[in-house]
Amino acid sequence: MSSDTIQRILPINGAFLRLMQPDQLEKLYELLELNRDYLREHIPGIDLIRTREDLQKRWITKKKNSLQFGLWLDELLVGRCRLTLDENSSSADIGYWLSKYHQGHGLMTASVKDLVQFAFEVWNVRRVEIHCGANNLKSRAIPERLGFINEGILPNDPVIPLRGCSADIHPNARWKQNGLTVAGGNEQGNGINQLSNPSGLHVDDDQTVYIADPPNHRIVEWKSGATSGQVVASGNEEGSGTHQLSRPLDVIVDKEREIASSSAIV
Repeated sequence: MSSDTIQRILPINGAFLRLMQPDQLEKLYELLELNRDYLREHIPGIDLIRTREDLQKRWITKKKNSLQFGLWLDELLVGRCRLTLDENSSSADIGYWLSKYHQGHGLMTASVKDLVQFAFEVWNVRRVEIHCGANNLKSRAIPERLGFINEGILPNDPVIPLRGCSADIHPNARWKQNGLTVAGGNEQGNGINQLSNPSGLHVDDDQTVYIADPPNHRIVEWKSGATSGQVVASGNEEGSGTHQLSRPLDVIVDKEREIASSSAIV
């Protein structure tokens, strides 16, 4: 059976896992939008996927040796599961989320149990891992129910911030009533005069703005008064190479114009 036809029937009436196909991304995006507020509580970086185009880009750059399954109840998409193989360690890890409207019926427990069996029997791995939020009790209950051993708690923040989140404001400071667009403002996109869901920024002494542009995997420089920017870091496809970035979330620039950025994997 080829990988693009994998379908796993679950022991729940009408439920099955099916390998996601490009023409199903619209349904996946609609499900994500329906559950965005709920998912935001448990999945760091979920808001990096703001548009259908963001989801499409992530699909195109999906990891090698990673299978993305849709969880279906009859013909209704109700969740997503991911199974990723690490050949170096002969292990696999499983990620998942389920619509809040279809919880409490054993759907995800059955799905994860089936993927664990697939990993051991088809991929012949020696170990399967599941990472859950420490406070996500429903998600944690699934591996506990399946007999997984809790080996510990990872650090809270998968992304180490480049700076603090607070700033001192002078007591006599005044805010302008109307703002001024200093970068972007030309609809969402990947052109040199556009940004796509920008994240962190840094402003130097010359009023040059450096912006982390996560969906485009780049850092963009906008000089004061410019109508377009200049890519100063990456701008290539997402990756871990020395010439690539993976959804940078923040940026700082020192006096020598050396650039540092932080990234996250979602």
